[in-house]
Amino acid sequence: MIAHKVMEKKDRAAGKPPPFSKRAYYIAAAKEGDEKLDHLWIVNADAGTEREDLDLAVKEIMAAHSLNTRSQADKTYHLVVSFAAGEKPELDVLKDIERHFAQALGFEDHARVAGTHDNTDHYHIHIAYSKIHPEKLTIHEPRQDFKALARTCRAMEQKYGLQPGITQDKDPIERLLTPKARDYEATTWEASTERKILEHRERLAEVFGQATTWAQLQDLAAKEGLAFAKRGNGLALLTLKGGKGIKASTLGRNFSRKALEEKLGAFEPSRRTAPAKVTRFNRVRPSKRLAGMGSMWRHYVTMRGRQAKAPSLVGKLYRNWKAFLYADALIDPLAMALILSHRGLLDLLVGADASRPARRTSEVAKSAAARSMEPKVPEKTILLDHGKAPYRHKEGAPDSYFVTIRTGDRAPATIWGNDLGQAVEAGKVKRGDVISISLGDEMAKKSTGRWPGRARFGANRYVWRVSKVTVQEMTKIR
Repeated sequence: MIAHKVMEKKDRAAGKPPPFSKRAYYIAAAKEGDEKLDHLWIVNADAGTEREDLDLAVKEIMAAHSLNTRSQADKTYHLVVSFAAGEKPELDVLKDIERHFAQALGFEDHARVAGTHDNTDHYHIHIAYSKIHPEKLTIHEPRQDFKALARTCRAMEQKYGLQPGITQDKDPIERLLTPKARDYEATTWEASTERKILEHRERLAEVFGQATTWAQLQDLAAKEGLAFAKRGNGLALLTLKGGKGIKASTLGRNFSRKALEEKLGAFEPSRRTAPAKVTRFNRVRPSKRLAGMGSMWRHYVTMRGRQAKAPSLVGKLYRNWKAFLYADALIDPLAMALILSHRGLLDLLVGADASRPARRTSEVAKSAAARSMEPKVPEKTILLDHGKAPYRHKEGAPDSYFVTIRTGDRAPATIWGNDLGQAVEAGKVKRGDVISISLGDEMAKKSTGRWPGRARFGANRYVWRVSKVTVQEMTKIR
C-alpha cells in the first residue's frame, strides 16, 4: 500500500489551486485513461453519504469554504491510497482504511468525498478532504503528513494482511522525498533535484559541518552549486541554478536554522551567482538506471538539447524521459523494454508478489535490451493501407491521415499524421510496397525562404519521410 498527497497545480485563470468541487467531481468522474468509478461515499456532510447526494454535499462544503475568508491557502487535501496489483479490499475495509487516514491527518471531523477507481494496474482510493472544520470554520493543515501517511499504511497492511509498500529497508531516499518530488519522478521518470541532493547527504553534511562562519558555509555550498536560503521560518538548501532543493534540516539536526544560527550567528545569504557549468545537482538523469539504456538515454539528451535551442513540434515528444520512451516504443524494442521494466519496478515498489508479472517483465526487458545491443538486421516494413480518415477511426474525431504498416512478423501498426499524405505522395509508394518511414524535423520556411537566424529566431516543424525500398536495399533486409 502506498499513500501520497496530490500536489495540485494552480488554476491559470484564477491564480490559485482548484476548488474542492473540482476535486470531488474528478473523483466521481474517474476520467483518467480506462479508469471507472467503483465505489463513492461521503463523510460528515449533512447532505448525505451516497453518490446521489454529491451535488448537495459539494455545495454544503463550498459554502463552509466561503465562510473562511482569512486563509488564502488551498482548502482541500487530496489523498491517493494505492494497493498492490491484484488487491481489491471489500467496501467496509476501504471505508475503515479511509477513516484511519482521516484520524492520522487530523481530518476525522471534517467533510470529505472518497471514491475508488478500478481498471488500472493498481486499485486505488481518491479522497478529497475539506481542510475547513464544518463548525469552527478554521483551516487545518497537517504537519509532517508524510510520516502520518507512512505509519497508517504500515498499520493497515498489518491489520488487513495487505502487501507492504515502500519501507525503510527498500529505499532510504524514497521515504525522504516530498510528495511533489515523488509526483515529478512518477510523471517524468527522471531524478528529482531532491533525490540528487539526498544521494550526497552524508558527504555534504560532513563538508558543511567544517564551516565556522556563514561566509564559509555559503562558499562551501557554492562549490557544489548550492546555497542556503531562508524559506518561511526555516532554511532550505537550494541549487544556485533553478532554486530547487530540500529543507536544510534534512541533512541532519545540526543544519536546522536554529542550530546554525546558534553556531554561526544571524543568517547571511549567499552572494554567489549560478555557475556557468552544469553541476551534478542540475544535470538531468533517469530516476532508475536500467540495463542497456545508455545509448538511448544519450540520444534523448541530445534531442532535448536541440529542443532547448530551437523549439519544434517534434521536440514536444522529448519533454521528458517517459514521454520520449513512449514516443519511440512503436519503432524501437528497447524503448518498449524500458517501459516494461519501469512497470516491473512499480510493482516492486508497491510490494507486488515476486511471482507476479514484475519478474517476467524484468526478464523480457533484459532480453530485449540484449537484443538491442546486437548488430541489427533491418526488417521489411510493408505498406498495408493509407488514406484520410477520422483520427483513430473514431466517429466524430477530426480528419487526419493514416498509414498502416507491418514490420517483420509483428502485428500491423497504424501511424497518424497530418502531413503523412504529402510524404506518401512524395515517396510514390503504393499498397504492398516495402517502404522506409521515419519522423524528423526541419527548419520551417516562409514564402520568402527560410526563417532568419538559428536558435533565437529559428522555427522547426516535424516532417514525415516515406520512400520505397530499392532492389539493392532489399538484399540487406529480412
